Amino acid sequence: MPPRKRARDACRDAEPSSAAQRARLTIPCGDVAFRWAELTKMWREGTFLDCVVVVEGREFKAHRIVLAASSAFMKSAFSVGLAETTSARLVLEDLGASTFEALLTWCYDGEVAIDEDRLHDLLRAAARLQVPPLLEACENLLVAHLAPNEALVVWELGDQHTLPRLVEAAKAAVAAAFAEVAATDAFARLPAAWLEELLQSDHIVVKSEQEVFLGLQQWHAAQDPKPSDEALGRLLGCVRWALLDEAFLTGTVNSSRLFATAEHAMIMAAALQQALFRSKPRARRGCGVACVFSSAFDTNGIELYGQLMQLAM
Repeated sequence: MPPRKRARDACRDAEPSSAAQRARLTIPCGDVAFRWAELTKMWREGTFLDCVVVVEGREFKAHRIVLAASSAFMKSAFSVGLAETTSARLVLEDLGASTFEALLTWCYDGEVAIDEDRLHDLLRAAARLQVPPLLEACENLLVAHLAPNEALVVWELGDQHTLPRLVEAAKAAVAAAFAEVAATDAFARLPAAWLEELLQSDHIVVKSEQEVFLGLQQWHAAQDPKPSDEALGRLLGCVRWALLDEAFLTGTVNSSRLFATAEHAMIMAAALQQALFRSKPRARRGCGVACVFSSAFDTNGIELYGQLMQLAM
């Protein structure tokens, strides 16, 4: 009997006494990039494709697992019990087929070559389909290649998709080339509140304050319907009137249609009075400091101020 007992004890001693004594092994997964390349190869060969995305009548076949891993929108469409879940068929409206093709290529290849003028559309698609890495990549490219003639479009794009860095980059591009931007069709579509924010800035780069007034005048002429008197008054209040020379004030400004009411003319007159008796406005970037009045006793300045007050009556 005793030997049997010792045999049982020996068997028990051979087993691990606790989980802590067990060796934990890590098995490497191998070359992930190679396996993803194989998945991409199957997509191109049309192997094991299990869903269809329809855009502008074109059918794009793919793997649901790839689309779900790349896009939160498509993951939801294929997994929450909607019609797309059972049919494995997703129709995307208001999206270009070529744009979706670029997005799909990016999902599989991790990169895509696209013309610069289509970058806006790809960013919109990435935002709508909720593909954050692609959205960030498009934003980075737009910031890096931002041209003045497209800055206002990019500003609107950033505002629509809540991309503060893109908005700030666009505002800076507009301010750095104000006169050039003011000549574009997009400038005429600028909301009054956005234009007011722009004209209030010290960082507008202009040769003189005349470019600011002419930009405002051009914007106003293109508005249909015209902005309210209150909105126009706020915009006129952004012009630094004392930085305009006398000839421009009595000529171009005096004949401008911007002054629809006596109140609007008083905004200019009050600004000139402020500069005459109190403090001069700050010059904008790119502007030399040039005030209409050299002192509180400038005869020409007082005479001009009187003319402007008559305009306000």
